[in-house]
Amino acid sequence: MLILLQIAAYIPLSWIRFWLLATEGPAKDVELFNQQDYPVFIGTSIFTFEGIGLVLPTQSSLNQARQKRFPGLLTWTVVGLLFFYSFFAGINYITFGGGITPMVTSSLPRNGWSSSVQFGYALAQLLSYPLFLFPAVKIMEEMLGFPRRASGQKVAKNCFRAVAVLATVCIAYFGQSRLDLFVSIVGAFCCVPLGLVYPPLFHLKLNPKLTWMDKIVDSFVIFVGLITFFYVTYSNLALWSK
Repeated sequence: MLILLQIAAYIPLSWIRFWLLATEGPAKDVELFNQQDYPVFIGTSIFTFEGIGLVLPTQSSLNQARQKRFPGLLTWTVVGLLFFYSFFAGINYITFGGGITPMVTSSLPRNGWSSSVQFGYALAQLLSYPLFLFPAVKIMEEMLGFPRRASGQKVAKNCFRAVAVLATVCIAYFGQSRLDLFVSIVGAFCCVPLGLVYPPLFHLKLNPKLTWMDKIVDSFVIFVGLITFFYVTYSNLALWSK
């Protein structure tokens, strides 16, 4: 269902985008490198790691034969996503130029096609929201000592989940005015540790017999992650204060 909704949103968006390119041509104010806002770009790019927490649960749910093929599948999936995100973002920027809004659907012309795209995208996000919230809620429930599902005590857990949903809604509401900076800060502050700091740390801890080259690579990734964490977070907070 979610895949169908994503297709229903992206296909009309592609039609509108390429129609604008064909009729009006590329935007006139396209910059190859935006020196002022590149910290926002870095944080937003790293935000793509926000779903990386689902990788290990997905792998552990597979049988032994499929687990052996999972690393290769994961590698090609990441490569495919890299090309897709780069192409998608590049085409949108070339189409709308510097006037593009943080939410690209808001840059579309006001007509029936754009309304259908916005509705499909909003519905897809609404239905996928429980999927992304579930791992975090389960971790917090275990930390707070909530009983398991078989205990029959559901009132406290349901109240906690309702509070978690309301908290995320409030955060989204107050962050909507500067959505680009908000997403970039979340990417730098939350996704950098998930994608660039914790994995090499765990790799070093769980594999004490690594070669010196492996240790150098892991240490370099950790260093890059820490620099990105502090620099992008500070830069985006400074931009927000302006």
